[in-house]
Amino acid sequence: MGIWRDRKRRAGLRILAAALLGAMLASCAALKEAAHPQAARSEAPPTPAPRPKPAPAPKPPVAKAKENPHPVRIATIDPDSLIGLPPEEVGRILGAPQKSDRQDIALVWTYNAENCALRIFFYPSIKTSAFQVLKYSGINSRGAPLDAGQPCIRRILTVRGNG
Repeated sequence: MGIWRDRKRRAGLRILAAALLGAMLASCAALKEAAHPQAARSEAPPTPAPRPKPAPAPKPPVAKAKENPHPVRIATIDPDSLIGLPPEEVGRILGAPQKSDRQDIALVWTYNAENCALRIFFYPSIKTSAFQVLKYSGINSRGAPLDAGQPCIRRILTVRGNG
């Protein structure tokens, strides 16, 4: 039975030696980490870097209204400034009339608004026979005279043009 005890003792010693060796290795690792924290971390498997968030999709450009190189100008003209102008010039300022009539030797252009009208009377010049504005008049929807300063007539006299 002596051999049997020797074998048991040797096995126990081997287990004890293995446990001591494991403990020594563990303490060495702990000492190494305490002495060189950067080295211990670098030996650890690298953690994957966080993935960058995908960039948001670019927004489509906002369509801007094209700027007119000649902005629209709005002005109310004085009807007296029409006196002496030929039909072409009045048409350039006020646009085409809604109605054009002949009354005796006069050419009458009518510009209509909702509740009134502006009539412009062209007569031939004595010197050149070319038509030019001699007078104007405003009328309401019933045909009664209106002063050119009335808001309805002023709206007709608002000039819209580019350049």
